[in-house]
Amino acid sequence: AVTGVVERRLALMPDETRGVLDAASVLGNHLLPDVLAAVTGRSLSTIMELLDPAIRAGLLHVAATGEVRFAHDLFRETVYGALGFAARTTLHSQVGEALEARLATGAPGSPGEVAEHFALAIVVDGSGKAVHWARRAAADERRRSAFDEAAAHIRRVRLAAWNAGVPIEAATLVGLLMEEADSQARSGDPDAARVLLGTAGHLAPDAPAQADVALAVQRLGAKFAAPRDAIITQLAAALDAVTGVDIIRQAQVTAALARELQHSVDEDRVRAGPLSEQALELGRQADDDETLVACLLARHDALWEPGTGAQRAVLAQEIAEVGARLGDTDRLAEGLILQANGLLESGSAGFRRVLDRWFGLLDTRAEPRDRYMVLTRRAALALLDGDSDAARDLMHHAADVGTAIHEPDTGNVLMSQRVALARVLDDRDEHVRLAHDAVEWWTGAPVLAHAVAAGAYAGAGDLGSAAREIAMVTEAGGLTNEGSYLRSVLIGHLAEAAAACDHQVLCQELLDEIEPLAGDCGVNGAVVAFAGPFAYPAAILARTLGDEDRARRLAEQSLDNARRLGARTWAALSEGLLAELDRPDRTGKADQRRAGTGDRAELTRNHGFWTISWRGEQATITDRKGMNDIATLIQQQGTDVPALQLASGIPGTAAGMTDTIIDMQALTAYRGHLLDLDAEIDQAAEHRDPGRVEQLRIEREDILAEIRRATRLGGQPRAGANDPAERARKSVSARIRDAIKRVEPLAPDLAAHLDRSIRTGLRCSYDPAPDDAVDWLIRDLTH
Repeated sequence: AVTGVVERRLALMPDETRGVLDAASVLGNHLLPDVLAAVTGRSLSTIMELLDPAIRAGLLHVAATGEVRFAHDLFRETVYGALGFAARTTLHSQVGEALEARLATGAPGSPGEVAEHFALAIVVDGSGKAVHWARRAAADERRRSAFDEAAAHIRRVRLAAWNAGVPIEAATLVGLLMEEADSQARSGDPDAARVLLGTAGHLAPDAPAQADVALAVQRLGAKFAAPRDAIITQLAAALDAVTGVDIIRQAQVTAALARELQHSVDEDRVRAGPLSEQALELGRQADDDETLVACLLARHDALWEPGTGAQRAVLAQEIAEVGARLGDTDRLAEGLILQANGLLESGSAGFRRVLDRWFGLLDTRAEPRDRYMVLTRRAALALLDGDSDAARDLMHHAADVGTAIHEPDTGNVLMSQRVALARVLDDRDEHVRLAHDAVEWWTGAPVLAHAVAAGAYAGAGDLGSAAREIAMVTEAGGLTNEGSYLRSVLIGHLAEAAAACDHQVLCQELLDEIEPLAGDCGVNGAVVAFAGPFAYPAAILARTLGDEDRARRLAEQSLDNARRLGARTWAALSEGLLAELDRPDRTGKADQRRAGTGDRAELTRNHGFWTISWRGEQATITDRKGMNDIATLIQQQGTDVPALQLASGIPGTAAGMTDTIIDMQALTAYRGHLLDLDAEIDQAAEHRDPGRVEQLRIEREDILAEIRRATRLGGQPRAGANDPAERARKSVSARIRDAIKRVEPLAPDLAAHLDRSIRTGLRCSYDPAPDDAVDWLIRDLTH
């Protein structure tokens, strides 16, 4: 009915007025008289006269500012819908040309408007202008970080050409697909970007285009993890195609291939160094800054191993300088974070100044991934400074953001920062949880996983489990099987475990490797997590090997490095080590046990019975769990073993939780609300509403406090009162006491020794006094 009213009003309009209204409906709701004049070939005064009947009829409305608009969207849609296809496309072409001319005069306007008209007129004008303005519009949106909108401009012109059967030159189409993929990736949709690049690869018409697509695939994979085998294969094929044909693309593809090989498997990694040198030589010959920066990055990555921080910082500084010269904020940001990382590894306090510059750059760009990157590195700084509360909040906030934007490395970064947090907290239960989770998480990096677990168990005092993890490192190939930057992380953990377990051979091997690095520090990733001065594990190794002067010198070097960097936890550890080395009497329990000359005792299990003997006493009792617990504790003498581990019989079992304070659905809702609050805080700050900002921040802190109360490290719900660890404590304590009581009538002295040497509780241990040491032989003849 409404449409009928509009049509009747339109029917009353003069033909010339109707012609202007046709052009106006194509132009949009805001009528620009100069554009209408250009489209219809009339003067401005004539246009206003012709619009007057429509204004009187209520089809158009004149605002107080003098702007003329359709009185209702339905009026414009009715006029537009009445146009035939040929008339409509012709008018879109004419409006596009008029807007193009208008923008050329400096008048206000949007490239996106022009792009839209030329896309709708593609059947009349061909693809040239449509593609040109789509690219201009996409570039305009990217400058405003509106990446979804940028991708939409490119997608619209591609689909318009395809639907109209209008061809776009193959090389141009491939370029459009790569631009759209880049915008899709930046908007947080890497999967869509991969599909677009796959299409581009199939359409690439020649070697240069193949190289460009391969490079785009590699860039996407570097930001959003992708299978390296496929990327390497595509790059290798592209390199064969452009070698000797195009030096710029040859240099770029060589550099990209070197970077991928460096982060690939060990047998491929050895090829990265020579390729990166070749790439940098080609890059400097090419006289092209974009090529040079790619080659500098390749050389940097190929050098990324312990002890090269200072050398890489120089390369990274040049990367940042070239990126700034290009106006490429991606390359500038990459150079800055790598420079900060190299300085941190080399023990230079200047890393903070460079990192601050990086924070400022990413805060200005405010891309979704930038926010994630900033949160993770602020967490790394909090860990370095020893602020566990701030670090925990930032880590989990970052993980929430990373999950929301599908950042593929979110889990790895969180685990790496948990390793550093466990060091700051120095909590036994957290060390045990970390050891278990490291092995569960890093299945693809077994040397790293088991080395971290070994160090964590050593930190928890569980030397039996630490020794088992050291053996797993050896089975996984040892240090010779890990040549990436992760080596700088795992050698410190492995060293501490080797020292705690008094593994003399491994201690010497590790000291030979670590001591030349004593002036440097370990860092996981690009300022993801600080792993401490190398001088610290070197000092521990030297002490374990009995070289106290060497240990003292290395501990002092560790303290100097930690203080210079503001690494409070590591400074405290170094001070503690120096204090221990300076004590007049440093003989510890392990040394006392080694020095003991206790009598030999035997504990044997044989088909349903335990036989225990010492100093002429002997008792044989039926197989009981309590005797098995006693045997386990004696085998791990001096080590705290969780009661839950004894109860379950599973090595390394930590105190698990069942009944939770908060379920995962509620926890997810809380964290989603945190993201909403962050957006509201940003909006209130933009609107300069400090009262609203403060109110929202109070609400955010209340939610964070509730999340902290209800979750444990790793972001999982904290358990309630029904704790299996407590049940295990009661059960294991009772059965150990029962076993000792059954030994007592037959071997009272031995029972008394066990009673005074075994401690039960949430953690149990067998730790006799130095003058009560016993040399045990434990056998199991059941199997």
